[in-house]
Amino acid sequence: MPKQVAEYYQNTAAKDLKDKSKEELEKDKLSRQQQKLLEAHYADTIPMELFKRRTAHIKIGDAISAIERRIQMQGDRTAAFKKYLFDQLKLPKMKLTAKEQCSQ
Repeated sequence: MPKQVAEYYQNTAAKDLKDKSKEELEKDKLSRQQQKLLEAHYADTIPMELFKRRTAHIKIGDAISAIERRIQMQGDRTAAFKKYLFDQLKLPKMKLTAKEQCSQ
């Protein structure tokens, strides 16, 4: 049974890590879009009226913040899940993998 639980945890942690990577890629993409918009605005290549009407820079910033919150929640959920499993099953503590240490 403990082996199955450990495998389940590892699979869940691997999925969370993959999801986190996707979220971070999306965040980086949005950050680059936001930077380009701001640079275009400062270079006066986007008229102020269009810039205000679209308010894309604000929407992008909101999307980046939402992604950061999801990443944090994912890490918190993974840590809580691991703690719960080990507490309930009275399993010895496993050392964190390098990937888990980086995500904390």
